[in-house]
Amino acid sequence: MEKHSYEQYVGKEKNERRELMSASGALDRRRFLLSRSLEWKERIKKLQEVFYEIKQDHPEVVSLSLFGSLTKGYANEESDVDGWLNIDNDKTPKNSSPEQYQNMIISHIKHALNLDYKKIEHVVPVFWQKEEIIHMCKHKDVGDLVKLFTLSIGRDINNYRKIVFDELEKEGLDGEIVWISLMDKLALFESGGLDGAAQRKRRKLYPRNLAEGRKYFLQGLPDEIS
Repeated sequence: MEKHSYEQYVGKEKNERRELMSASGALDRRRFLLSRSLEWKERIKKLQEVFYEIKQDHPEVVSLSLFGSLTKGYANEESDVDGWLNIDNDKTPKNSSPEQYQNMIISHIKHALNLDYKKIEHVVPVFWQKEEIIHMCKHKDVGDLVKLFTLSIGRDINNYRKIVFDELEKEGLDGEIVWISLMDKLALFESGGLDGAAQRKRRKLYPRNLAEGRKYFLQGLPDEIS
């Protein structure tokens, strides 16, 4: 049984909340742990509504990825929303700009969640192109690819993850090595702020090879809020 409750985090600073969560061991067994706060449960529901409302009018919008304290179980009423609005660059209108997309997502979230700008300013657009993803795979430049594999609202992100699997599988053993590097970076990103022991334990939660990864990310749907 997980030895933590939301009440432990009320009124505490971020570092203290993070230490409490790390000590509970709950994150040793799960990549994600959403806050048990009723307020945050409602906010997540509203984030889903915001995403699908935007996607209805903007088919180029792929998914909304979330990270930070919200996905580690220790978010409280003062926590920020951290995320990426994933967009297919090949489908964007020619007259669009990154600023327009950021203003759009910020405006929608601010209205729906009734949060100050400073609480949501770290939700930013990220643009993807198939050829760019292929290029990153071929050149073993996987740092940005981490963004494709974080917790997601919206399942269309799987189409872009599949490109990664298809390309790395073509590379045989080299592709497996690149996959390990990608999972190392993803694990480090998602465990940011936790102590070294917790980070090492959490690394075991990630797929060890491409076959496991394809099943985990494309079939298991363990990292989607749909």
